Amino acid sequence: MLVKGELKTSSCTFYEKHGPSECFQNTVEACVINSWPDVEMHHLTVIFIYCVENLVLANKYNDWESCFQKTGLDPHPLVNCYNSGHGQEVELQYAAQTNALQPSHRYVPWVVVNGLPLYDDYDNFETYICKSFHGELPSARRRPSLKIPQQMKVKRPDRWCVKLP
Repeated sequence: MLVKGELKTSSCTFYEKHGPSECFQNTVEACVINSWPDVEMHHLTVIFIYCVENLVLANKYNDWESCFQKTGLDPHPLVNCYNSGHGQEVELQYAAQTNALQPSHRYVPWVVVNGLPLYDDYDNFETYICKSFHGELPSARRRPSLKIPQQMKVKRPDRWCVKLP
């Protein structure tokens, strides 16, 4: 999972399409992903990012720290990542990976699974991930209950990936 919107880099300075708030938010989200790389923690990082994105849609940019309470994540790893400048390094790595995509990304979100873009079928990304996953699945998680604004709602199954007998 990478967080990278319409980002251009120059001498480690980020120029976000939607300004400094988006730059801050993307760095926070990059730090969340980087701070909890264990696949067993991904469900919490996804909930955290959903929380931040929902606050952005509600124009509550400064309330992002409330997402720690919703997920139970310890804020210290994220704060250390951001304050140390590591978040910007991670974001530069994400930008390089995104800029190297073939075919190149055309819009946001640009979802890629196993090197193949999903184009407009990104709403079904869970199906692609489950089909492409080989090996033992991490413990299946119930989909978290999230309050998603009407314009973002999509029909989804009740479970992420489940291992069939």
